[in-house]
Amino acid sequence: MQITVGKIDERCVRAELERVLSSPEFAGSDRHRSFLSYIAEETLAGRADRLKAYNIATAAFNRGPDFDPQQDSIVRIEAGRLRRALEHFYLTDGRDHEIQIVVPKGSYVPHFLAAGSLSLKEPHEVQVLPSTPVLRRAPRLLVAPFDQEVDGGALTGFALGFTRQLIVGLTRFGSVHVYGAETSEMYGHSLRPDQPRPPLAVDFVLSGAVSLWEGNFAVELLLKDTKSLRYIWTERFVRSLTANSIYVLRDEVAAIVAQRLAQPYGVIFSQVLDDEGKSPETLDGYHALVDFYQYVRNFRKDRLEPARLRLEQAIEQDPSFSEGYACLSQIYSQHARFMSSTPSQVRKHAERAMKLARQALLLSPNSSNAHRALALAFWFAGEPTLSLESYATARALNPADTDLMADMGLRCCLLMDWETGVPLIEESYRRNPCQSSTYRIGLVLYHFTEGQYDEALRQAQIVNAPDVVYNALAIAVCAERAGRHDEARQAIEQIEQIDADYARRVAFDLSVRNVHPALAKDLIAALCEAGLGRRVPPVASRMT
Repeated sequence: MQITVGKIDERCVRAELERVLSSPEFAGSDRHRSFLSYIAEETLAGRADRLKAYNIATAAFNRGPDFDPQQDSIVRIEAGRLRRALEHFYLTDGRDHEIQIVVPKGSYVPHFLAAGSLSLKEPHEVQVLPSTPVLRRAPRLLVAPFDQEVDGGALTGFALGFTRQLIVGLTRFGSVHVYGAETSEMYGHSLRPDQPRPPLAVDFVLSGAVSLWEGNFAVELLLKDTKSLRYIWTERFVRSLTANSIYVLRDEVAAIVAQRLAQPYGVIFSQVLDDEGKSPETLDGYHALVDFYQYVRNFRKDRLEPARLRLEQAIEQDPSFSEGYACLSQIYSQHARFMSSTPSQVRKHAERAMKLARQALLLSPNSSNAHRALALAFWFAGEPTLSLESYATARALNPADTDLMADMGLRCCLLMDWETGVPLIEESYRRNPCQSSTYRIGLVLYHFTEGQYDEALRQAQIVNAPDVVYNALAIAVCAERAGRHDEARQAIEQIEQIDADYARRVAFDLSVRNVHPALAKDLIAALCEAGLGRRVPPVASRMT
């Protein structure tokens, strides 16, 4: 009697199984072939419910009746190896086969899929939501938690650490949107068929495993294009190791993988047709981006002008470098923010920022960074409502960007919209605790307003922006209200060292940042209590 598996005829499945087992390109051992044969035959016979670790070990691996899957993880480890051997096979010799055999994560039951069939998608596919724009200029990558083929001991959690380190390495390449480690751990397991689909727009999924054995460390990697459902890249790294060098080697391999995937014209970009604003034509353009991101980490004054000059040169050499325009726009917004002491200076820099942001959007309409640049330009042009609208657009284009999330949250907090701003900032640090600490100013302001001065001071002391007045300002007002007057005086001295004239223009300065008038009044009062100047002028209009 003829049977079908899903919509595939049993004869077709058996023919595909034979092709896999007989192919020299199937990188599996005799144990893998026995494993695959057993689980395929059991499934075809209607006994998929019997595919448990004990039955597989005794029937396919010739283990005795005393086999204990709780003590011996051989089946789980071999399943991971078989899974990757199949994925590699369909990336190479079997790439044109009409049927594919897949062993989903978290299961020993094979799935028999019609390649390209919309009704029979792979069970570990990540869904791309049609309502969310997919940026071809900035592809989205999810790094699934890596499997680990070693048990217990001092190396427990090694694969998790490697996954996180790889994500860190990939995020250094600003042209790829990489979901953070927390997102990876939250949604990476949804690649399993028994988990809900993640509400993410994902273009590529990087998965793999690390293996550790005496004197060796191996990493196997697979990159999947979620649109075509095909694996487009695979590689294996092997390194010898000692106990002292294992974590150094982990970081080294992670850096190599990140570079090969995300560098200009690397594996990902070879798959992405960029029709929304091309990449920089010279390495100078990428160096300019590096300078920019180094500056915005903690707003060091000595890095602002070099970053601006390099970006100016980059867009002059490459007028279609949309990312360069977006970053340069943000540099001019920072000039309005930190380097302007008069309304005319603020207006001049804000106008330049606006012009550059609009050029970035003209070249790359779906770039979240270009919309963020426009949001900042609107902010310092005195248009907070338009600014927040642009922030919302940027976040719709790249909802997993924790830096963008925190930046929008900070703007909301300055406007005293705590219900929107505080959760955004807190969520951003939950997902990415190592991002710039400067966004914590929003949390400082919230706790200060609520009278929670000790917590406000704790948050202020985490901020690392020694060249910026607002870091010292936050410490001064919170310490003064918390009764820690010596700390408040020290912070006032730091403000005066950074800007000796700040007491005279503090009211205008806060208005430039669209700080809510009630909040600005309270901050100025606390600064006066702490001893900033003999008299601080009242809050004034930002442009008068």
